[in-house]
Amino acid sequence: MDTSKTISCANVCFYLSIGLFVYYTLWIFGVPFIPVESHLRLLFPSQVYAMIIPLFLFWMVTFIALLIFKFR
Repeated sequence: MDTSKTISCANVCFYLSIGLFVYYTLWIFGVPFIPVESHLRLLFPSQVYAMIIPLFLFWMVTFIALLIFKFR
């Protein structure tokens, strides 16, 4: 089997992480410089969600980790 053409989970996760990092960075640092009437702003949610979503994910992961360690 030719291993040069196989897609591994590590590669997919790596490129997905890079893509999400670039999107989030543009969302935080790029959107404020885009004019309000531009159609590019439709690609990004409100900047309020840029803080709410990561905080929500952080607290969910923390809660699940605490449950896992408590019942271990």
